[in-house]
Amino acid sequence: MDHAGGLAELKQKCGAKMIASAEDAKLLRSGGHGDFRFGDRLIFPPVVVDKIIGDGESISLGDQKLTAWLTPGHTKGNTTWTTKISDGAKSYDVVFAGSPTALDYRLVEKVSYPGIAGDFEKTFAVLKKLPCDIFLSDHGSFFRLVDKRERLVRGESPNPFIDPDGYKRFVNHFEKEFHDKIEQQKKGNPNSPAPE
Repeated sequence: MDHAGGLAELKQKCGAKMIASAEDAKLLRSGGHGDFRFGDRLIFPPVVVDKIIGDGESISLGDQKLTAWLTPGHTKGNTTWTTKISDGAKSYDVVFAGSPTALDYRLVEKVSYPGIAGDFEKTFAVLKKLPCDIFLSDHGSFFRLVDKRERLVRGESPNPFIDPDGYKRFVNHFEKEFHDKIEQQKKGNPNSPAPE
């Protein structure tokens, strides 16, 4: 619901086309019913998906090309988007990273969904291979949005949003968190509950 609750209204009001991966499209069309983590507890108005985007496929918004990379785990169809932007003679690789968080998911034994651990492994492999100068994500805290914006307003140079090292730290942090959760769950850690 926090990711998709307003999409139907937004689509209706602006007339936009809805593009999603095949796995996330199923959940969007169902209004959140049957979610592997929340079941039917956090439903939202269903959203008509106009186009299914596949791994490595691109779309154009005006003259801007965006490429979709499937990075499943957080959702079954979690998608990361990349593009290139220019600032004068300089060109930058931009990554809009889909969330790589494993929340309280079960990754071993009674898994949250079949293949979840392998999906997260794929996600981290993909994220590590993407060239990145500027990264954004679905939560501002992931890429220090407030701090970077304040530094930008103060006129800091170079632009604080140019942060390839921050992207690497982001990926490494969540990959380590994922592996730590697997180890905790293998040991039967009670702080890693199974979904309700």
